[in-house]
Amino acid sequence: MKLFKSKKEKNRAMALFIILIMGSTSVAYSLISGVSPQKTTTSLPNSFILTKPLAQQQEYEILSSGRTIIKFYYTKDCKKCDELLELLDGLVKEAKGQVYLVELLSNTTRIEMYNYAKSEVATEKDTEESIKKKYCNVLLNPPNWCLKYVI
Repeated sequence: MKLFKSKKEKNRAMALFIILIMGSTSVAYSLISGVSPQKTTTSLPNSFILTKPLAQQQEYEILSSGRTIIKFYYTKDCKKCDELLELLDGLVKEAKGQVYLVELLSNTTRIEMYNYAKSEVATEKDTEESIKKKYCNVLLNPPNWCLKYVI
């Protein structure tokens, strides 16, 4: 029992089958893409030094763009915090858009530095050199002066 009478009929049937498959996949793709939720874009802060917490979506956008976040938690009665803040401000300004600093009042003093791949924590007991070393370790694109802190 032959399904097709000639080779020409068989070729036409195959061509029609391929056209139907391609057409149906195009229609299915357009239907699926029309139903899927659209990405919402979150605006990143204009300043790289902040005094309010980042929204979760902002933090995600910063980290996914390859940047680093430094969260500086400080207490009201911290004696060394002015020095630490001056150090961190200088590091952030020198980083030229690679680092965001978030200053947050807390019941402990600590510095959390992280990106999507690495993290470091420092306290007020850390020396300036120790903080710089941790800073250099966490940056994805550290400045040249970080070479002396290579681990």
